[in-house]
Amino acid sequence: MMTLSRRICGPLSLTVIFSFSTGFSAAVKEGDSINRVQTVLGSPSGVISVNEKETYFFERGEVIFIDGVVTEIKLINESAAAVKYAREEKRRELSILLAKERNQQRIIRGLELKNEKMNSLNFKITSAQSRVHYWRNFRRVYPEIDISNQLDAALFERDEEIARTEEETRLAEMEARLLAAERRARYHYSVPYYSGFSHGHVPVVENPVPQKAPPPNRFPTFIAAELKR
Repeated sequence: MMTLSRRICGPLSLTVIFSFSTGFSAAVKEGDSINRVQTVLGSPSGVISVNEKETYFFERGEVIFIDGVVTEIKLINESAAAVKYAREEKRRELSILLAKERNQQRIIRGLELKNEKMNSLNFKITSAQSRVHYWRNFRRVYPEIDISNQLDAALFERDEEIARTEEETRLAEMEARLLAAERRARYHYSVPYYSGFSHGHVPVVENPVPQKAPPPNRFPTFIAAELKR
């Protein structure tokens, strides 16, 4: 074994000791260049630069450079690196298993929701547009579950509802135009009713049409002038 010490100056002296195997210490040592260290340890997973100081992060630890030269080594030995790698690998496998289990539970929940909606009378009597909206959201949350038949049926019913509503609106507008035309016809072409007028009753006229007053009759004045001659 080999020991690397670094003394930190200050009111109190503190010695930091890093221990690693002889073969590993011979591979990376103080004074090595960045290229030399990367040849031995591979590409770093990250780099932090503060002024002229650079800290390179590798799987086995850190290497600090100043002006491109190794000044401090914080690496674990090969056996410790193997233990760390095995622990991380086990953690990754466990994370994958947990993700698969959560995904399986999500699919089971989606199937339950699908069956629940298909057997729900309240859901069946809702508008087709509401059911289209629900199944589209369902597909986004549960893409593994096939709901193509349910969505297609809801889309078909929605299109029928839209067509029926448009036809009802068109018929209502047509009926309104016909009623308006009938009212206009009764106003312009109504016939006065004189029932009982000979017995002194007042004539009744439905929707009378205003008429212009006739011009004044000047015939009597003309006759009077002729008589005076």
